Amino acid sequence: MGMTSEPGEPKLDLEPGPTTPVARYKITGRGFFSEFNILVFAYAHCLAHGRALFVDIGGTAGPWRELFPHFLPSAKGLRRADVTLDAKTSDGRWNEVWLAMRKEVRDACLEKRWVSVPSLQFEGPFDELVFLAARRLFRPHASLVAWASAARQAMGLDEVPYSAVQLRRGDKVHGYRSPKGEWVVETEIAPFALYVECLQKLAPDIRDVFVLSDDYEAFAEARAQYPDYRFHTLCEPHERGYFHGAQQSAPDDVKLENLRKLLVTVMIASGSLAFAGTYLSNLSIGVHLLHHRRSGCACIENSRPWPALEPLFMPGRDQI
Repeated sequence: MGMTSEPGEPKLDLEPGPTTPVARYKITGRGFFSEFNILVFAYAHCLAHGRALFVDIGGTAGPWRELFPHFLPSAKGLRRADVTLDAKTSDGRWNEVWLAMRKEVRDACLEKRWVSVPSLQFEGPFDELVFLAARRLFRPHASLVAWASAARQAMGLDEVPYSAVQLRRGDKVHGYRSPKGEWVVETEIAPFALYVECLQKLAPDIRDVFVLSDDYEAFAEARAQYPDYRFHTLCEPHERGYFHGAQQSAPDDVKLENLRKLLVTVMIASGSLAFAGTYLSNLSIGVHLLHHRRSGCACIENSRPWPALEPLFMPGRDQI
């Protein structure tokens, strides 16, 4: 669950002192949770190395500041940055520093390396630091926290334990044109039976299910196929899948409202007793990072938890 920022709170935990090393990460406008998940790893890396992290929100300043008040511009932080953790250089090549950071974080997670962060009074395995970093970054605006609480109450989910699932449609299953001009279809539509299989293992007695989806037809199909469950969603009947190109070209107010709603659905899903998502979905991984009960999260492909966040480190993924 997210936390709101108090007035005057620093943009992150470490404000750079005179001798504090600073790393820079630039928001690029890729898919929101692709961006957020990578930022989580950059932040965990900085915490482990005693660096301050300057998040360069650049041209996306409006949306990020509206969603997360603790992301504030800091020219001083930009001038002080001695390391750049952007995924790619200005000419489109992979940033060698970022690749090295990703490998270090991956190895540290898989090997469960022990790390100490005195500023946070944290000592434990690196993958736990990653989850802590996610929770500290995900501090949405108070209005979003209130929206999520009201939506949960309106659906009756504040009074009962519930499960959650993500049903992704849109460009992930219909395809999109890659930067190289190739037509990419990332995944096929998974039968809802796979989600039910996961939920029966994670929370067999729970019958209320919150559906995080971008396509109302997917929600309606699940409800028709499994009448024994009580399905709930914030997806509206006119919604027919998320297409990133359309989101990026939408007017700023529409884009912001879409992102606000996305964060509200993630807050509701991360408060569930059990969550089933897809192995390579950035949104599912984001819910997993933020979920209050990580042992209650599983991916439908193998009906087990994400192994040490491995999907985020897979080579060749378009999102990263």
